[in-house]
Amino acid sequence: MRVAAAQLAPAFMQRDATLDKVLDALGEAAANGAQLVAFPETFVPGYPAWADFTNASTFDDSDQKAAYSMYLDQSVDIARGDLDTVVAVAAQLGVFVYLGVAERSESGGSIYCSLVAIDPTVGIVGVHRKLKPTFGERMMWAEGPQIHIATWPGSPETSGDISRFVAKEGRVFVVSAGAVPPRDPFEGSEPTL
Repeated sequence: MRVAAAQLAPAFMQRDATLDKVLDALGEAAANGAQLVAFPETFVPGYPAWADFTNASTFDDSDQKAAYSMYLDQSVDIARGDLDTVVAVAAQLGVFVYLGVAERSESGGSIYCSLVAIDPTVGIVGVHRKLKPTFGERMMWAEGPQIHIATWPGSPETSGDISRFVAKEGRVFVVSAGAVPPRDPFEGSEPTL
């Protein structure tokens, strides 16, 4: 499988222009044999970096309100069909797409940092919302569902240690499902170990 990582800048705060860049990148990646194309976090309409280097938390600041309003307006509304063209082009090119978007909530007033999975034969097969935005991101994005499902082949290290780390780092609940390996997986059969 050939994979492409789209390393490019969005047309910041311009959803439609950034989606055009997505389509161009998909075409280029497919022409070079890519079967899967991954885009950066909140590529559409861009990462809200101003939250980290301005006074984004200033109460009742008209400039900050205007910036957030523009970001909300330019965020992706999946139900409205903002990604329909990307879905169609992915199908036409036969590529699987992971697209980072600022997703407008159904209520219209919140934004999620989301990763949209687009299958070339089925269309949108998943939307993963970031569980816990970090420092400045919390000024812009709502929290995703506060539960993480961890599946493991079954060992104390993965089931316990890594799951605990994910829970602490993400400040989320973790459901860890691990298989219970048999003492002798080949008991009564070949090979004997």
